[in-house]
Order: sequence, then C-alpha cells, then structure tokens
Amino acid sequence: MGNGEFVMSKKWTNWNGDVFPLTDEEYNFIKKHDLWEALGEVGHQWDIDNDPGAWDLMMETFIPAFKFMENGA
Repeated sequence: MGNGEFVMSKKWTNWNGDVFPLTDEEYNFIKKHDLWEALGEVGHQWDIDNDPGAWDLMMETFIPAFKFMENGA
C-alpha cells in the first residue's frame, strides 16, 4: 500500500497513501487488462497527489479511453 500499486480491494492507493474508490466496472476492467501501472501513470499526469478531487473526472476518461482502444480504434 502507498506505492500506487494494486491493492486487493475495489480501491486504488496512490503514492501518498490516498485511497480512491473504484466501481465494480472500473475494478473489473482494470484487473482484466492489468492496467494498474497505467492507472498510476495517468493519476500522476492528472496530479492526483495534489488534487485528489480530480479522481472522478480522471476516471470518467480513463476507462472509456481503454475501451475505445480495445475495440480497435
């Protein structure tokens, strides 16, 4: 925990130890495609460490972007 990696729950913990919830759909999609590292990188780019309030907005784009790529875009 606290290292931005997968935590065995429907939550994600960033480098600062902040815990963010994942919906069942988000969790299952991230787990299925092993996107934990990508989630950490995107969280870093969105500056989640300094603005945890940006989490919801980030997640609104994170999953749809990977679904778009998965569908052969």
